[in-house]
Amino acid sequence: HSVTGGPIHWHADYQIWSCNERLDLINPTGMKNKIGSPLFHEHNDDRIHVEGTVDAIENVNLAAFFRTVGGELTSNKLIYETQDRGVVEVKTGDNCGEAVSELKVYVNGKAISNVERYMYYPHPGVPPGDCVIVEFGPNLPDTTERICDFWVVEEWNYENYKELRKDPNNRPVFNNPNYEYIDGLGVVEVNR
Repeated sequence: HSVTGGPIHWHADYQIWSCNERLDLINPTGMKNKIGSPLFHEHNDDRIHVEGTVDAIENVNLAAFFRTVGGELTSNKLIYETQDRGVVEVKTGDNCGEAVSELKVYVNGKAISNVERYMYYPHPGVPPGDCVIVEFGPNLPDTTERICDFWVVEEWNYENYKELRKDPNNRPVFNNPNYEYIDGLGVVEVNR
């Protein structure tokens, strides 16, 4: 039984920042063109790819993506295997230089609290797919100015994205009456 009613193709873009340095996930090697699984992966493009039939939403949410690529993401901890720095592991309370720092996850510019359950905007394009910024640093605000590269290219920003998503071509492509996309919460179960 598939919660998506068959194969889907959804994307969200992301960036990882630690102590003001942008991190790059390890690159695929050999014949593989992806890090992760056939269903859930990254192609050296800072984009979360969900391509196939999904049994349960929680199997393809934000935290599950990090597990699938060999890392971990919670509300206060990040483990991420990078191309240049090896495995980076940071958690709230660790330091950037001399400054005690924290981990925050932003979706479309705003910090979220449901990191372990967050399911991004269900759409094949980015934009309108979400822009996720994971940042570790001191005194992080509740909003971020950092923005995903393809949002910039397409002239989307945190002020105009809600209006642009009203276009019929930018609406969610996930049609399951038990789930709804709610800005700031992601895809959530609404009828059970």
